[in-house]
Amino acid sequence: MTTKAKEIELVLIPADSGLVPEVAKSIADEFMGFVKTAEEWKEKCLAITEPKQARETRLVLKNLRVAAEKRHKEIKAETLLRSRAIDGCKNIILDMIIPLETMLENVEKKAEREAAEKRQLLLEKRTAEITAAGGNPALFNLECSDFDFEVILDGVKTQTAAKIEAEKRLAEAKRIAEEKAKTEQEAQKLENIKLKAEAEAREAAIAEERKKAELERQKHEKAAKAEQDRIQKEKDAAEAKAKKERELLEKKLAAEKAESEKRSKEAAAALKAEQDKAKAIQDELERKSRAEAYEKARLAKEEALRLVAEEKAKKKAAAAPDKVKLSQFSVLVGNIEVPEMSTPEGNAIAEDLKSQIKNMAYEIQHKANTL
Repeated sequence: MTTKAKEIELVLIPADSGLVPEVAKSIADEFMGFVKTAEEWKEKCLAITEPKQARETRLVLKNLRVAAEKRHKEIKAETLLRSRAIDGCKNIILDMIIPLETMLENVEKKAEREAAEKRQLLLEKRTAEITAAGGNPALFNLECSDFDFEVILDGVKTQTAAKIEAEKRLAEAKRIAEEKAKTEQEAQKLENIKLKAEAEAREAAIAEERKKAELERQKHEKAAKAEQDRIQKEKDAAEAKAKKERELLEKKLAAEKAESEKRSKEAAAALKAEQDKAKAIQDELERKSRAEAYEKARLAKEEALRLVAEEKAKKKAAAAPDKVKLSQFSVLVGNIEVPEMSTPEGNAIAEDLKSQIKNMAYEIQHKANTL
């Protein structure tokens, strides 16, 4: 046998298969011819490229495979018959020996079985007696002596009688307690009816007070709304008046400025330097004049509005609810006017202050609405 054939044999029957070497060799010899032929064709198949030759070779290999499968079935059938024959021999021997073993075991354990049956009957009898006496058989050792069992049985009977007596006393005490509870329940029921009537009367009185309070609140809110509308109306009138006065003042200043510019142009031909000086003085006077006039008008307006608001607030402060007070205060805050500025920086600050005043007035009104 070549080295390659030896390696194939070892692959067919692993060394750790557990078979006797002679049996393993016999099985390998049955299939070694197929293995060698397949190995030879394996090298030839690698070189085949023509379709016709490939088909012829495939048919040869197919016949080889079919022959190997057929031999496999034949050997396996022989092995199965051998296995069945072995099992049949074993079963014949077992059928002869097992009945004899069973018979001898019954004779051997007869006394032991009779003692166990007697013990079971005694346990069943004692279990029934303990149960009839009102006890729990699982709590006692029923395999004790007859004397000990009589002591146990007497104890169970005594305990059961005491339990029955205690249950009777408990039932009587429960009946008395139930009658007492029923009497107390009736009394409590009458007391609850009385308390319910009193509670309903109190709730009716509270509802009436709430109704009166709601009417009073609506009255105050209506008065506060009317006062707020009146204040807003006065504010609108004051603002319209101030606007009109501001427009007249601006027109007057514009006319004065036009007149001044006209005089300045007429004087320009006389002396350029004098004209520049006069124009500078005139521009400064005009700026100061406008600022002073606007500031006086604004201050007068603010003072008038403040006095009116303070007077109204003083009259309503004592009687008005907190919500109304805060609403009026938010209006006062919202009416604060920021003075006009003459520089870009001042105008930026003025716009920021206006935004803060508006936000503060909104926040005050929002908090008033939560009351």
